[in-house]
Amino acid sequence: MIAGAEMKECMPIGGELFAAQPVITTKRLLAGTESDSGGRGSGPGPVLMSNKMRYMFRIYLLLLSVVMLTAAGCSSTSTTTTRPGAAPQDSVARDASAGPDWFEKEVVAYDSLTIRAYAAAIGNDPADAEAKAVSRAATLLKQSVSGRLETVRSEGVQELGRESGLADGDFLIAFRKAHAAVDDAATVQQKSTQPVEGQSSSQGFAEVRVQRAELIKQMGSLFSSNEQTWETLIQSASFEKF
Repeated sequence: MIAGAEMKECMPIGGELFAAQPVITTKRLLAGTESDSGGRGSGPGPVLMSNKMRYMFRIYLLLLSVVMLTAAGCSSTSTTTTRPGAAPQDSVARDASAGPDWFEKEVVAYDSLTIRAYAAAIGNDPADAEAKAVSRAATLLKQSVSGRLETVRSEGVQELGRESGLADGDFLIAFRKAHAAVDDAATVQQKSTQPVEGQSSSQGFAEVRVQRAELIKQMGSLFSSNEQTWETLIQSASFEKF
């Protein structure tokens, strides 16, 4: 009986002791104190992280952030920065391939008065290089004029209709040869040569120019049997694009 009574008295005491155990929460990890879960009062609990440890942990996070930002900055910079040793080589290559001041690239340029063609070529010597550059410029000029003439004629047919004669076979035969008038109307405006680095050959540059009015006059002389059709074309709205 006495033993049984002692057991009954011990059970509530043991249960109350079990319920009074403190509950570990996230807040306690950071703050270090919290009231027990039973709500029986507040007071300092066991210190799970000291002030010194929290301070060191924050310093570690700060240093980690700085390292990550620095690494990201270095990565983005490496994609846009040119290696210091590459710049002089690139500049030397550009200087070696540079032409005269008036020459930028091979192109055919149109304005209201003239048509100009620029070309470059390699030759065995300066004279050969200049001759090839002039010939190439003239070829580029004729090809460009031929393309523009065909565009104008096609649009002229749409504008004026087939009754204009612009699609007739005999007119087309003469029309396909009209660009040959460039040979008589064009002149060499300027030319130049320079040695090719590391080789015995030369590079020539040339500008060939033709006056638009003179070219139209020379082309008109090729349409003796289709003069009226040619006049219809050059007076059309589509010819303004030539």
